[in-house]
This record gives sequence, C-alpha cells and structure tokens, in this order.
Amino acid sequence: MKEIKYEYFINDSLILRDSENFSFMDMEKGIPIEVLVHKENQDVSFYWKNGFSENVTPFQLLYVRNKMKKAMTEIEKAMSKK
Repeated sequence: MKEIKYEYFINDSLILRDSENFSFMDMEKGIPIEVLVHKENQDVSFYWKNGFSENVTPFQLLYVRNKMKKAMTEIEKAMSKK
C-alpha cells in the first residue's frame, strides 16, 4: 500500500491535510500531483494528474515550491547517507 499524505487548498488562507491510498500510481516524493476533493464531502478525494492546477494562485505556488524544496533537501540528505 502506498499511502500518500497531501495538503490541499480551500483558498489561500485555508489549507487542509489528508491522505489517500495511491498504490496504483508510480509516484516520487517531491513531485507535485493534483488531487481533487469533493466540495461537499472532504472525505471523497482522488488523484487527478501530475503537476499544478491551472487555477493555482501566486501564494499557493510559493507554498508548494517551498514544500518541494524541503522534500528535495530531505532526499539529498538521505542519498548522501547511503
């Protein structure tokens, strides 16, 4: 099982966290994906596509880039320990 933890934006001031079993996907840490979440039932979510939404705001883009930078630093540290 590949449980992926993700964050999603309701708007620029509300960021929620959840997780989903994406065992059917071949994903790598630090690569952004687009997850769709049902507006009326936040327990319903699913993978949509790799990359960013066309509707991403400057705040959201900066937020994701900072998360990606942190993930890449963690990956580089792990690789240097091997």
